[in-house]
Amino acid sequence: MVGDPSFSAGILNQCHPISPANTTCLFIKHNILVKLDTKCANFHVESLPKFCPKVTLNRPNPNYKLVTRGTWKPVPMKGRMKDFFETQLQIAGICTEIAGTGHSIKPTDPKVNEQDLTLKRLEELKAHLKELQNEKSLRLQKVISNISTIHDLSVVMSIDFFETVNDVHPSLIDSANGQSKSISNDTLARLTGVIHSLKQDKQQRLQKLQVLGRMLIELWNLMDTPIEEQGKWDRITTLSSCSVNEVSRQGSLALEVIEQTEVEVVRLNALKAGKLKDLVFKRQNELEEIYRGCHMDVESDAARQILIGLIESGNVDLSDLLSSMDDQIRKAKEQALSRKEILDKVEKWKCASEEEKWLDEYEKARQLLGIWLLLE
Repeated sequence: MVGDPSFSAGILNQCHPISPANTTCLFIKHNILVKLDTKCANFHVESLPKFCPKVTLNRPNPNYKLVTRGTWKPVPMKGRMKDFFETQLQIAGICTEIAGTGHSIKPTDPKVNEQDLTLKRLEELKAHLKELQNEKSLRLQKVISNISTIHDLSVVMSIDFFETVNDVHPSLIDSANGQSKSISNDTLARLTGVIHSLKQDKQQRLQKLQVLGRMLIELWNLMDTPIEEQGKWDRITTLSSCSVNEVSRQGSLALEVIEQTEVEVVRLNALKAGKLKDLVFKRQNELEEIYRGCHMDVESDAARQILIGLIESGNVDLSDLLSSMDDQIRKAKEQALSRKEILDKVEKWKCASEEEKWLDEYEKARQLLGIWLLLE
């Protein structure tokens, strides 16, 4: 039976034989027997409640161990207490970081239950600490990832990155004082909110610049702006075909860039009225040249007076007027092309008529010359 000296002796007898004549060997044998007996007794004490729950042992408390049958001895508490204290201190520290209470853990904060200092309880606490350490690591990775995203968005829009992150929590920027980065639920939620807000702002800025870019291109085409001047705004016009995720160049969506583009659009619109007047009369001259080329009558003075009246009244959009004149020019070119064959025939007839008239005059002159010679 476990705990019986005969059981321990039976185990020992299976070991190498020891000569009884040797006193030292007898002493060693006695010590081995005592150790085996104690271990078996402790095994009996620890295992019996598992198989026989109703059996109670006369044990002072869980912090005692059985030395010999019926003899209990306290476990050394100094080292065990230190392990419990350090483990619970780390647990309390991580819980405080996650909760984000901002309270520092004092060395006396963890309360160790001195009535339960068993190895089983210590292992449970260490397992819990391991879980918390893993969660802290994951949270820290998420915080760093969010900070990186905020940095990228700030660079594109020229926003003060340090101020933005510092508003979430100072520890995310300044950790020189030894304070670790905040990983609390509140910090993670606020970082997520900042990222969402910055992404919305980025989308709105991109859409605004895309509209301004299209306006620039329209004004350039309208006023025949030189390519060299257009090239100064390539950074704006190239955004027209970009998605929000493709825009990553530093300062490309800065408020200053938007303001500069707005000023340029206003400037071009101011020049647009005067330029359009010149373009309208330029189109009128082109139209008159086409009419004269195909021998069509046109009232130049009357047409110009009508255009001047429309422009000065301000009741007509000059862009629409210019577009209408472009349509007139296109139709006039089509008419000129359809009349070309007739005009060619008329021209040939005119040439033939002039030739025939010359021949008639020549013949008359020759006859007169012949008569004059006869008279001589």
